[in-house]
Amino acid sequence: MLGLAWYKKLKPKKAEIECACETDEKPSFLQTRAYLGIVTVFSALMITFPYYSHIFYPKTKSEVVVVEQNNLVQANFDIKGMTCNSCEENVKRAVSQLLGSILVEADHKTGKAMVKFDKSKTSLE
Repeated sequence: MLGLAWYKKLKPKKAEIECACETDEKPSFLQTRAYLGIVTVFSALMITFPYYSHIFYPKTKSEVVVVEQNNLVQANFDIKGMTCNSCEENVKRAVSQLLGSILVEADHKTGKAMVKFDKSKTSLE
């Protein structure tokens, strides 16, 4: 739609017959190139949002946690629907907030997540 709008805005206009009428009305802002440019830039930013949205997630604070070796469990999960960096960050943030969560890694390209947790504080479920 934006391509068509730009085409119509930029294509050369056919020569019009000169008229003695004074009809030089200024077009509304919604019909200007500036407005079309603003809409185009906004659309591009929204379309590419999944690729840079991870910068808006807060950084997780590292804490030193002492866990007995026999309580440390590593679980691997297949996650369907992770399609971008933002999905990874969302999974990491959500799992990191669980009690007993020690390390969370997620990869949207493979659709897998690895979680290390203290089984005395939380369960696999």
